[in-house]
Amino acid sequence: MAAEPARMTEAGTPNFRWNFTVNVLDNMLYALAASLVAQETILPLLVSKLSDSPLLIGLIPALYSISYYLPQLFMANHAEGLRRKLPFVVVFSGFLQRLSIPLIGLCLLLFAESNATMALALFFALFAVSAFGGGIVTPAWYTMIGKVVPVRRRGVFFGIANGGGMLMGVGGALFVGRVLEEVAYPNSFAWLFFVAGGILLVSLVCLALTREPPSEDVKRAGNLRQYLRRLPAILRAQHNYRRYLLSYSLLRVSLMSTSFFVVFGEQSLQLGGAEVGLLVAVFIGTQALLQPLMGSLGDRWGHKRNLSLAALSIVLASGCALLAGDIALVALAVSLLACAISCDSVSQYNIVLEFAPTAEQPTYIGLTNSILAPVTFAAPLLGGWIAAQFGYNALFAASAGAGLVAAWLLLHWVAEPRHNPPAPMFAPTKEKQRRLDMSQAYAANWDSLTKHEVPAWFSDSKFGLYAHWGIYAVPGFGNEWYGKWMYDPNHEIHQRHSERFGNPADFGYKDFIAGFTAEHYDADDWADLFTASGARYAGFSLAHHDGFGLWDSDVYRWNVGKMGPRRDLYGELAAALRRRDMRLVAPFHIVRGFNWFLPGWSQWNQRFDQAAVQRGIDEGWDLFDPDYSDFYWVQQTSQFDDFFAQWQAKVREVIDKYQPELMWFDGGKFRDEGFEETALEMLAFYLNRGREWGKDVLVLNKLPVSMQYNFHPDFGVINFESGRDRPANYQRAWNDDMRIGDQSWGWVEGQRYHQGHTLLCKLIDCTARGGTMMLSLSPTPDGRIPRSQREPLLQMGDWLRKYGEAIYETVPYSTHAEGDDSKLIVERRGHKFWEYANCDASDRRYTQSKDGRTIYAMTLGIPRGAVTFAALRTGLGIERVTLLGSDQPVLWTQSPQGLTIQADALRYDNNLAAAWKVQLR
Repeated sequence: MAAEPARMTEAGTPNFRWNFTVNVLDNMLYALAASLVAQETILPLLVSKLSDSPLLIGLIPALYSISYYLPQLFMANHAEGLRRKLPFVVVFSGFLQRLSIPLIGLCLLLFAESNATMALALFFALFAVSAFGGGIVTPAWYTMIGKVVPVRRRGVFFGIANGGGMLMGVGGALFVGRVLEEVAYPNSFAWLFFVAGGILLVSLVCLALTREPPSEDVKRAGNLRQYLRRLPAILRAQHNYRRYLLSYSLLRVSLMSTSFFVVFGEQSLQLGGAEVGLLVAVFIGTQALLQPLMGSLGDRWGHKRNLSLAALSIVLASGCALLAGDIALVALAVSLLACAISCDSVSQYNIVLEFAPTAEQPTYIGLTNSILAPVTFAAPLLGGWIAAQFGYNALFAASAGAGLVAAWLLLHWVAEPRHNPPAPMFAPTKEKQRRLDMSQAYAANWDSLTKHEVPAWFSDSKFGLYAHWGIYAVPGFGNEWYGKWMYDPNHEIHQRHSERFGNPADFGYKDFIAGFTAEHYDADDWADLFTASGARYAGFSLAHHDGFGLWDSDVYRWNVGKMGPRRDLYGELAAALRRRDMRLVAPFHIVRGFNWFLPGWSQWNQRFDQAAVQRGIDEGWDLFDPDYSDFYWVQQTSQFDDFFAQWQAKVREVIDKYQPELMWFDGGKFRDEGFEETALEMLAFYLNRGREWGKDVLVLNKLPVSMQYNFHPDFGVINFESGRDRPANYQRAWNDDMRIGDQSWGWVEGQRYHQGHTLLCKLIDCTARGGTMMLSLSPTPDGRIPRSQREPLLQMGDWLRKYGEAIYETVPYSTHAEGDDSKLIVERRGHKFWEYANCDASDRRYTQSKDGRTIYAMTLGIPRGAVTFAALRTGLGIERVTLLGSDQPVLWTQSPQGLTIQADALRYDNNLAAAWKVQLR
């Protein structure tokens, strides 16, 4: 019987809610315990009681840094080889990191008054052991959290965990003040360590309750020497990562004053225990408020900006300390310090994960912390030395100076990694590529290019998503050709445009760019939706026929990086998809853009309406304004050769900048004289780039209305738009792309959308017939994917999570389909289209496993009564029949008429389609 699927949430992660809860509790309790023995406040006060040396106060963060950060690099290699990280984390965190805390309290009771030197030595020794324990489990812990908390929930997770912990810490801080005020030294400090130790024990129990699934694919821990030799190559290859390390090092230097704010207030202003407790409460309370906010902002605007804000906050905090004459300014300084710490704590690891390719994230964490450890060690010692030699004012001034430089470098020198996804380290370098056998490189001719095979990943993926998104969504009327029709006096869109916006001379198509804000666009949200839908690759149209680009281009000015949103929208999605191990599709629709805006023009008839053109010239339409010739590209103001040269530059830029695994080109007479040579060069360029990257890339070869394929019919994967003119049984690799809306590929007001059942039936049918499916969405101009489009996608995703075994990585069976195909084929405008709104349980489809030992029989609806699969008649040796996603017993018989299943005896957990697994002897 089929096993029950693991319990999941909409995030698609097993036991998500349970793991989220127990790990939030662990983090909150850990933060509460940390507030009782805070490194920035309580520990410096304790050391000041045991010694008069400011250097020893500076030793606290320095010792923590070297004990915590340095072991991580050596443990990352080990952590990658553990199928389950939790046992390792619990043991070493429990015995080293947490048990050391109450032992410090015991040492204070025994030695603080009788032998302060002994107490100080034992304190630093146990403190180092605790930090060391935390350091060795950190790579494994972050990897475990990455497994049990999905990407899009991690910001919420850390925000709630840190913020909630800090909020609990406010009460802890008040408790600290009460203890310091009412309990004599050293018992006051000892009790703080005992209570913190008890809380840490409870938090360890919460951590141990994590339900961590074992990793299916783990990397065996290799030779440590070989592992360490890999690390310099990472630094050489990732120049932006190097810039970040230098900039962040200066940020760590600016934080050298962190441990001295409260001590400065106590010594300079003669503050009492209650006032010190108040400062601690301010410090922790501010973090409690800011941690969730800064986590959310980091997800939204990038963690680089968060770290820049951290640097600026330490500048302002130092300035307040320099001016402090009473507790109010000290409290403000402590609040700003808390802001800096909040920004740093929520972003320092998240940004490193964005710099790192997914497979190398543990190594990047360990490498980053190991490189920063000497800086983090030396910075507080430097701060203590400056305070001892020149006073606190000099310390705060130096801290402010370092913060200013760090902020400038982070803002202006380091590129946002979210918009610049890293390349995998193990792709061939240029030097290695030159050593490849270039006789196997692709040449710019069809004999060479048609030898390119369809990658297995594409054939196995079956389902991909993309979107038609552009400034045509701003008017929200007609369809994605709005920009063309608004300049055609004979079209209803021209009339509608004139009524709503005025004559094209007053409001041209370019003026819609200001309304294309993308203000609610969240690439991670899109990527989460794409993942939840069951799609295996995704992207969106980089530019439609209007030519406005959705990537940050240096080739031309009419793109989202230079106007409108002023963001790299495609780059953000590319990075989000890479973080989810999804492949990237790059569709281009711009090659037919020359003269596209001209009224009456078609690339097939090569004519335009001369009277309408003259009217536009006379009325002063911007379409014929030379200032906008590089946007509209009409023959009255520009040259085709310039347009085509720019098209080539755009495509090459996208290929090199984003490294997409899949490309396709809508429109374009690529096989006509003057086009074909350039097309061959472009295709060879892309396929050879794929070799350099170590990627299996692919091009879709569209069959346009003209019935002439974009490229040679033996090249790539044949693409049928909405199944137009596709044979029922096509022998080559093929793909159907379709829109989710009934009116337009882009977003328009009032459009209706296909239901989940219709979309799923198309996917099942395409898969059974040996094809794949790519679905286009219609986002709004502000960057939202409406609920009416999300719901059918999530219905598909829910079905595929349960029954995807019958779809992914399958091949066609000898019989593809049973049922009436004629009801699926609709004739329009002289062409035949495949449509699936009328599918029901009478329609049967088949797929099979690659080894041929399992057949999947499906109905495109939920059957009532007995269902017979005629292709599985007597003579086929069937051993077992199960309903996918269920452990219910299946009653079946086999006869010359086929395999008959008593479908009415079964319960179905969906209303879309049913799938049976038929195992052969």
